Amino acid sequence: MFETAFGFIPEQGADIILSDQNERLVSQEFRIQSHDEATLRWLAGVNFFRTHFTLDRNSSSSFSPYSSGLWDVAIDSEVWSVFGDLGKDLSERWSLSGGLRLAQDEQDFSVRYTGKGFPGSVEAFQQDERRTDSYTTGHLTLGANWNAATYSYFRVARGYASGGYDKGAFNAAVGEETVAFAPSKSWSYELGLKMQLLQGRATINGSVFFNDVDNGQLLAANTETQPTTFEFINQDYDTYGLELETRWLPSRALELSLALGYTETELRDVTEAAAVGVKSGNRVPGAPELTAAFNAHVQLAPRWRASLQFQHVGDRAADAQNTDLLAAYDMINARLTWGQERFKMYAFVNNWQDERPEYFSSTYSDTAHALSIGPGRVLGLGLRGQL
Repeated sequence: MFETAFGFIPEQGADIILSDQNERLVSQEFRIQSHDEATLRWLAGVNFFRTHFTLDRNSSSSFSPYSSGLWDVAIDSEVWSVFGDLGKDLSERWSLSGGLRLAQDEQDFSVRYTGKGFPGSVEAFQQDERRTDSYTTGHLTLGANWNAATYSYFRVARGYASGGYDKGAFNAAVGEETVAFAPSKSWSYELGLKMQLLQGRATINGSVFFNDVDNGQLLAANTETQPTTFEFINQDYDTYGLELETRWLPSRALELSLALGYTETELRDVTEAAAVGVKSGNRVPGAPELTAAFNAHVQLAPRWRASLQFQHVGDRAADAQNTDLLAAYDMINARLTWGQERFKMYAFVNNWQDERPEYFSSTYSDTAHALSIGPGRVLGLGLRGQL
């Protein structure tokens, strides 16, 4: 790959990275809510979430200043939020529900870098930043019970993804700050239908959706630097499509389910600040157009149960530039279980047909792409017990 992209092959043993990453998470939520049969259904609560991430990296390189030096990175994130939800039946058919969530994020980011004398790198660099962000999200849903077995709804939701920093902090090697990527905001619209058939032995759930995302957080390759570097970019995009789920119980011993999804994605209003090759109309990276899943669960005997799963994931754009496509793949998983509720033994095979799915791709030039390939067939045994 290096010879294709950069015209040389690094000397064996000259490029070594020793990396130690640790993350601790703490979360706690308290909530209080009304009874389900209350005339006015309500819920209120408070949530706390905190992460402490550290990265120590010792990197030696024969070709890039971005991969040479000692890094000490720490990121502390803390989120407080309060939330509430209300729901009420407007009539025998119509119902209305809505909710709000108010949150505040605080993030501390620090980098300590020491160089190893590689050309283009600096002797030392440090950066300390703090971000504080307050925001409100929420939803509003109008539902209709057409009869005892048919329900439809229209939902509008406001979403928000906090901004942050690239934990790699590679720019420190050349004396440049790590610039925070911006928060992302979205409006989501969904029209759905839920039906029960065959006296409740079958269900069909379907929906169509449209998501309008502002400042979506994407990863792009910057081929203007040599060697290529990778950076977070904020760009607007839309996603829209449909989803269908069905479930059928032909007998007490057999359960079948099928899920289908089709999604179109499109970058829009791409700014001049975007990486080279990112343009309006490109697909959003990592988002397959077609997905499908089929599941079958069979009760073979009082203590024996078998399951079979088929999954399909369509092709995906590898990056925001759409320089490459990750191939579609199919996967079959199976499991055989013996036991009761408190104690179970099982054997499983994942990826039965030994598929090697393409999970991720990095672009280094127009003709050089590095692929991250998933594992092949996996066999296993397991035990699960409950006291």
